[in-house]
Amino acid sequence: MNRVLFIAILLGLSLLPARAFAADDGYAAELISQARARDLGNSRYWTLLLHYRFHIFTGWRSEADGEAFFLADDGKDDPVAELDADIRGFLAEPVEGETHAQCRFPERFHWLRQELQLDPARVPAVACPDFDYWYSRLNPGSVKLIFAAAYLNNPASMYGHTFLRFDKKDAPPGSDLLSTIINFSAKIGNDPGVIYAAKGLWGGYDGYFQTIPYYMRVQKYSNLENRDLWEYDLNLTQDQIDSMARHLWELGGTHFDYWFFDENCSYHLLAVIEIARPDLHLREQYRTWAIPIDTVRSLLADKQLIGKISYRPSFYKQTLTAREHMSREERTLTEQIAEELGPGRFEGIGALTPERQGLVLDTADLYLRYRMQRGDVEQDAAKNADREILARRAAIDARSPSYEVPTPVRPDESHHSGRIAAGAGVSRASVFEEILWRPALRDFLSPPKGFEPGSFLEMGSIRMRFTHDPGNFSANKNEFTIENYEVFKIFSLWPLDPWSFRLSWKASVGGSLPRETYCEEIHCLTGGANVGGGLSYRTGLWRSETFYVFGEALAEGGDGFSKNYRIAPIASGGIIVDLADFWQVQAEARYLYPIWGDRDPIKNERRDVWDVKVETAFYLSRNVELRGWARAGTVRDEVGGYLGWYY
Repeated sequence: MNRVLFIAILLGLSLLPARAFAADDGYAAELISQARARDLGNSRYWTLLLHYRFHIFTGWRSEADGEAFFLADDGKDDPVAELDADIRGFLAEPVEGETHAQCRFPERFHWLRQELQLDPARVPAVACPDFDYWYSRLNPGSVKLIFAAAYLNNPASMYGHTFLRFDKKDAPPGSDLLSTIINFSAKIGNDPGVIYAAKGLWGGYDGYFQTIPYYMRVQKYSNLENRDLWEYDLNLTQDQIDSMARHLWELGGTHFDYWFFDENCSYHLLAVIEIARPDLHLREQYRTWAIPIDTVRSLLADKQLIGKISYRPSFYKQTLTAREHMSREERTLTEQIAEELGPGRFEGIGALTPERQGLVLDTADLYLRYRMQRGDVEQDAAKNADREILARRAAIDARSPSYEVPTPVRPDESHHSGRIAAGAGVSRASVFEEILWRPALRDFLSPPKGFEPGSFLEMGSIRMRFTHDPGNFSANKNEFTIENYEVFKIFSLWPLDPWSFRLSWKASVGGSLPRETYCEEIHCLTGGANVGGGLSYRTGLWRSETFYVFGEALAEGGDGFSKNYRIAPIASGGIIVDLADFWQVQAEARYLYPIWGDRDPIKNERRDVWDVKVETAFYLSRNVELRGWARAGTVRDEVGGYLGWYY
């Protein structure tokens, strides 16, 4: 109901005229004169309300893109003109069939009424039934920032997602699922993945604020996508909460260009929080990109803003935690009940105590619903089977043991998103120094705390090398190269599990210097794409060991290849070992055999490539790491190390 009403109101708002004229022109002129004398049009709060950003070359420009968000024709670029127009609009007489400016922009009106001490006798008294109804339903008493963490098999989710939750003033304990959330997201329609990525990178979507019941987001993120939710209480006064809520109503009538990297979900939430706390200057910290977890850290930097932090584990983790506390026989019985769905599947449960029967049935219910959500079972049959489980559970008068999911390290306590590193090494008859830069986000050996194991996402990374003979820095011996770069590289390991089978996979777009072609100048740098699928398996022999094997396909071009390109299958495999809280090791072997394109010009045969690399990482602190590595293979035998800092 909330959502339907909201959309209807938005449609109504969008049809409204953009101009209004004050009934009391003399009073409007008087107020405009006062506002200009005090320069309110350029005041911080007014520019926040209109979402202006100041640019050196263009001056003020609002990030809001809907025309209905402005009353002045040039309101998008002129905050003073917009303030003048709003004053006239607030003093205009109501027109039947049109929504008055006081109702469209309640926070602007509230602020100007206070700043200019508006005379009630000279300002029209306007009824705003739609806003009043919406506000009474929201009835905000407290606000939480919700962070949806990453989930396995979708490393793109490692950036996370944030939204705001408004709890009612009179909400009874335990009713948080009935709260309302404010979410900013792009309207993407049915665009396929490639189109979605391209349009998201170049601002091709419109982004909107939406009000949604919290239980719907819990269903989506926690139950369907297996994402943990973290709830950060915002310490705000009731006046600050009211200002945020009134402003959110104003935002319902506009849209924003949606960009993955900067004007995304988290960035625009910062703008809303700034309405409550204009002193925070949050958006100014994100001029290039805004990674959601970084915005959470920005809020935590204010020691007074964040209160209690709560953890809501994903549906999948709840299921696995219950399984860990079951005997082998109980697990087998649980699988039998949740997988077979036939009439004899409850056979054997009567031998358990009532408490253990409850545990088996509760876990079978979780496991069956997890299978339903993944589409592993026919839905109608599964629903009937689930009802049978619940009916049997209701007949057992015993409470099953309660096992809480251990609270992991919070995502905001993980390493920072960007990394710069410097190091040196030896390569056959030369030595080199290196600079590595990666704006986001992590690889397998990055400090693991706060992330799901087996997640890997690099965006925009580059590795630069300065090579010279040992002890000889003369100009004719020096060589600067770009060793490799990644536009993006995603690597997802989903360890085999009897309750959840999924393939691991990888994908990347980037290039490297193909030293096996003996073309080592910068024009030889390749460009191409690599995709692959495989299996992984995790053991706990020491702490954690993850094995993986992949089959891949590579297509790339470059001057170093005999036909300027090569297309090749790749076989690869490796192991990642978690030796201690401060120490990890990864070993990987890789074999490439080009089937099209590149050939050895001397031997006139296909130029295959093999490579073995061992790398280890020591964590000196949360954001400082020391790495050492060695590799051997076709042409390239190297040993090196570097010191990395996450910023």
